[in-house]
Amino acid sequence: MLMRRTHSAIGMDIGKDSLKMVQFRTGGHPPRRTLLSAAKLDLAFPNNAARSGQQADFVNQMKKFLGARKFGARRAVVTLPASEVEVRPLTLPVDEHDVAKSVKREVKSYLNCDPENAVIDHIVLGEAKSAGERRLEVLTASVEKSRALSALDLLARAGIVTEAIDIVPLALCRLLQACADGAHTAMAAVDIGALSTHAVIIDNQELRMTRNIDIGGDALTQAIATALEIGTEEAEMLKRQHGAGLAADSEPEAAEPAQQSESEEAREIARIINDILRHKLDYLAGELGKLFRYFSAQSQGQNVERVLLVGGGSSLKHLDRCLAENLNTQVEVGAPLSRLTARPVELKDGSQEVFAVAAGLALREI
Repeated sequence: MLMRRTHSAIGMDIGKDSLKMVQFRTGGHPPRRTLLSAAKLDLAFPNNAARSGQQADFVNQMKKFLGARKFGARRAVVTLPASEVEVRPLTLPVDEHDVAKSVKREVKSYLNCDPENAVIDHIVLGEAKSAGERRLEVLTASVEKSRALSALDLLARAGIVTEAIDIVPLALCRLLQACADGAHTAMAAVDIGALSTHAVIIDNQELRMTRNIDIGGDALTQAIATALEIGTEEAEMLKRQHGAGLAADSEPEAAEPAQQSESEEAREIARIINDILRHKLDYLAGELGKLFRYFSAQSQGQNVERVLLVGGGSSLKHLDRCLAENLNTQVEVGAPLSRLTARPVELKDGSQEVFAVAAGLALREI
């Protein structure tokens, strides 16, 4: 008789400079999901060209980190760093008989390696109309075999058995499905990372569209640093302090002259930061708007009714309000772990939003 698993796989989101990990405990009557562990390790993942010393240091730090945390079975579903995996949407003729062959042919045009040394996969999202013609929308993913094997070997040396390599859009799709509470309306997740932003739309609990937008939190920090001629650390501090807009719309309350002066100075700095970031945030909102309008056009006028902001960049002050005004829809900063476990969650390693992709990976059923 097979024993039923009581722990999910560890969802491991390998980012630019950190690894985010989530594992759930499952079971009970009725069945329910609880958080076993969520942890973030600030450590760059070595690529397959890294020196043996760098790889050994990574393995040792991973072993030490995992040993100090409450993870159960060391099985994992992982995403590789964005620099290692190419994820792109693709459209094909609707009467295409061999989709896999066509995908391989199209992916060849932008692969940086021999196609025979690549893992290429795809999922069909559905049909769409383009220039009056019915087309097949496909999401493709490709990775160089040697890079994938190198990553799996590193994780194995750290004691992790990798059960699957996944991609960010599918992890976000699972997260939305689990957070939808059975609703069949159109919803979007917007994951703002350091280098880029992933957006996915689900409708009737199915993945319908996904886009990668070439802007992330680092671009906002760099814009402040360049405009004010300051270092990136100071720029990051100002970005976190003042966010995407003015701190208040109402008139400030009466205060002592010294306090009033400080308040006016703070508001002036907020205005300056807002002016610097406006172009970048208008671009992000514009790209999301294009995606939402395209979805509406392909869905007989149906609109995205709710947007969940996740990722490290989603905690930017007033960003939810800024996007809601531009997109004319409900936007909220996600607390994915609390939503998935239906209870408050306290974390040692940052805010819940950074664990969104890792949580979606842990939801994958192997």
